[in-house]
Amino acid sequence: MKGFDRDLGYCLALIFGLGMLLVIFRKPIEEGFESVPNCNLDNPCPGHLKCINGFCANTEPIDLVEKEEVPMLEPGSPAPYF
Repeated sequence: MKGFDRDLGYCLALIFGLGMLLVIFRKPIEEGFESVPNCNLDNPCPGHLKCINGFCANTEPIDLVEKEEVPMLEPGSPAPYF
């Protein structure tokens, strides 16, 4: 039972140490992600973009382009089993 207590202590120390490293290096990990909205009523989006949830986005519909026609089964034919 004494070895179990020592292993538990090592695990807790490791978890605490990794937690402290995350607290220390939190700022570099957060870099590159925006937490402040880009647009609002005072700062509108440029051009044809619209403000959606604080970020500028294109809201124009996207055209559907079919590159290949999907083969359909003839009416009344059995379903294919692969």
